[in-house]
Amino acid sequence: MPLTQHLTTLETAGLVRRAPLTPELEYLFRHALVQEAAYGSLLKADRKQLHLATAETLERLYLERTEEWYGVLAHHYLQAEAYDRALPYLSKSARQAQSRYANVDAIRLYTLALGLLPSHHPDRFELLLARATVYDVMAERAAQQADITALLALAEHLNDDAQRCDAQFALADSWLARDTSQALPPIQRALELARALHDPMREGRALQRLGVQQWEGGDLNAARPTLEAAAQKLHTANLPAEAAACWHNLCVIWSRLGQFEAAVRAAEKALALSQQAGDKRQIATSLRRLAVAYSEHGEMARALPIDEAALALHRALGDRHGECRAQRNRGITLTRLGRLAEGLAEIEASFEVALQIDAHADASTALDTVARVRAYQGDLEGLLVYLEAQIARAPNAWWALDTQTTIAFYLARLGQYAEAIERAEAVREPLIKMFPVGEIWHLQFVGRCQLELGQWAAARHSLETSLTLPARSTLREAMALSSLAHLAWRVAQDVGTEVDLTLAYEQATHALQLVEDTPHWEEWGEALYTVARLELGRGRPEVALAHAQRADPLLELDRSLNIGGLWTHAHILRQVGQPDAARAKLQQAHERVMLVADQTPSPHWRQGWLEKVWFNRQVEIDWKAL
Repeated sequence: MPLTQHLTTLETAGLVRRAPLTPELEYLFRHALVQEAAYGSLLKADRKQLHLATAETLERLYLERTEEWYGVLAHHYLQAEAYDRALPYLSKSARQAQSRYANVDAIRLYTLALGLLPSHHPDRFELLLARATVYDVMAERAAQQADITALLALAEHLNDDAQRCDAQFALADSWLARDTSQALPPIQRALELARALHDPMREGRALQRLGVQQWEGGDLNAARPTLEAAAQKLHTANLPAEAAACWHNLCVIWSRLGQFEAAVRAAEKALALSQQAGDKRQIATSLRRLAVAYSEHGEMARALPIDEAALALHRALGDRHGECRAQRNRGITLTRLGRLAEGLAEIEASFEVALQIDAHADASTALDTVARVRAYQGDLEGLLVYLEAQIARAPNAWWALDTQTTIAFYLARLGQYAEAIERAEAVREPLIKMFPVGEIWHLQFVGRCQLELGQWAAARHSLETSLTLPARSTLREAMALSSLAHLAWRVAQDVGTEVDLTLAYEQATHALQLVEDTPHWEEWGEALYTVARLELGRGRPEVALAHAQRADPLLELDRSLNIGGLWTHAHILRQVGQPDAARAKLQQAHERVMLVADQTPSPHWRQGWLEKVWFNRQVEIDWKAL
């Protein structure tokens, strides 16, 4: 009996049906139980023979289109126990699933393929490397680390330097996602191997990772040429997606250096390369970088829809790490647009995702952003309680240390300067061991607290010493100079006698030059106000007003309470004959003082906020005088 007649009989009996809307004739069982019963009725040898015949027939019929049938062919050869013929189709099907970010399917298929190979077979290397990459996207760190350990062992067993290099890349990537300080040794080893192999492609990959590690460590001047060299090598090697990754990082570096137009160009170049490569994950990352570039340029309305597109694409791909960063970026943009509650919820959600996927650096960044927004809302005491609770959740010593320094910072904001210094002293030694700029941070932070406590000689010594240390950045130099200038101004205010502020003016103007037109908006705004106070003392209120008018929007954009700036602005406005505008600024400063005071139930902390913070005290004195 012809096959078509058999199928018609089965269809009439209600056991099978024609599949709708298929380009070729296809029949389906009407119920899974019918299919199981029919399959189970066959002898194992017959089933194997039918699977083998089916696979061979499909190969013959679709010789020019086998890529459409990789999964089906792998299945039939597996069931036929023709494992040598199943393996290439399993590998190809796994890569198809990986390319479309069907991550669970990709893991299943790679695992099946690995199960067909003995433990030291050379073909295991590429399969393990690919599976580790999928685990990285899914942020499945334990499984990723197990595959990396297997990769390192297999490369040694095979004595293959190219594979040793690729295994070191995998190890470096796992650390770059969690703790960048641990990534440097595998990066250096990979770079050494790539150069010994005279392999420009692998050298470019090693340089890209080295640039990221330098950038994450704050060494922008070293990171920029490293990443530019990496981008050139990867572009020459016709690897547009990997070249795009270099331009992603260069976009951030240009932003940090205040070169916003260059940052946007870098993001647009990365997006074009990602689209050329057809890599959806890279496209999502490029969109995210472009949104950040616009946001740091103050163009929030342009940034937000790009943020949202990046977040949606990362989520669609199951890319948890990308989702974490895109969600944080969207939250920051929302807060800068004045949508504080909505933005804070997004940033807190990204913090929780970062903890879940073991992305320590991202968790720290998100926590710092949460703290900044909550402080702007006035709940400093609640923020400190929240931060103390986070220490218990710290996944490592670095993260706990970073949280301790954040607590010290906000204790100082509340006027608890002595307690803040105690906190800083408690973490000084591990801070110096862990971070190149740890001692500089400590000296400058303690110096500013000493200034507020009236310990002027000690404050000057701490700040001047920080300027002599070799690891300082341009930002840290600017902060020290601006603090020294503010110290001199405060001495003049508190002593009430004639003080030569020539050096202070030089320090303040140099600090302003260092941070002007950079994305460090709070430091830029504070530097403008320091110069404005000194200009007012030099009898140039119109120049002081111009600086104050530039500073206010920067500090608002950075979600700073800016009480000292508002008080300064009010004094300048009085000097230029604008009493109504001066009163409005002073009222704004008073409302912000009380915003925090009203949310500080602890009498000790409330008193410190109102009486120990110098600018708060001046605001309340002037407000009562009105």
